[in-house]
Amino acid sequence: MRRQDGFSPLETLIALAVVALFFGVLLPPIVTNLERIEADALRAEALLVAANQLEAHVVIAADTEGRFEGSEGALSWRATVEQAGTAASAVDTVKPYALRRVQVDVFAQGRVPLVSLETYRVGVVR
Repeated sequence: MRRQDGFSPLETLIALAVVALFFGVLLPPIVTNLERIEADALRAEALLVAANQLEAHVVIAADTEGRFEGSEGALSWRATVEQAGTAASAVDTVKPYALRRVQVDVFAQGRVPLVSLETYRVGVVR
């Protein structure tokens, strides 16, 4: 019998077919997970932008109402400060106060917000 010093072409072809089948089965879940990781990273960045803008607009909500827009990198944001109701007491006060709603929406591409945060702040009516 002759001694063989390597793989035959048939053995190599079968090994390649097994590896191709293995990658064919595993590649779609890997691609799906990578897309989810990318989407989660974008949402995390949007949440950070929304939290920063909410904090900034809560400070001005004591005196100001209105709609503010801007962008940070690939994300755009819209902040709305509006009167939500009055907190008038039965006793006459010198300065009436109003409850203001502060809402921040962050968008990537499109009209549907990735993140939307909302809070309330008491402010002076002017």
